[in-house]
Amino acid sequence: MEPALQKLLSAEGFADYFFEMQDLYPSQMAAYERLEDFHINVMGRRRYSEFDSFRKTLYRRMKKERLKTSQQ
Repeated sequence: MEPALQKLLSAEGFADYFFEMQDLYPSQMAAYERLEDFHINVMGRRRYSEFDSFRKTLYRRMKKERLKTSQQ
């Protein structure tokens, strides 16, 4: 499997692609849905059930990274 596709399969990789794509679309929701469409084409299913689910996961990831940075 190509490295770009492997990256898409992880939660962190999905989020990284989201951040790269959000400037290309008129809203975060549009960028997210386009990324989910791509994920469906590759995997046959959605990565997250809806945008709010993804957003909560993303928030937890960002909070964890901030805590890690502040402890250094």
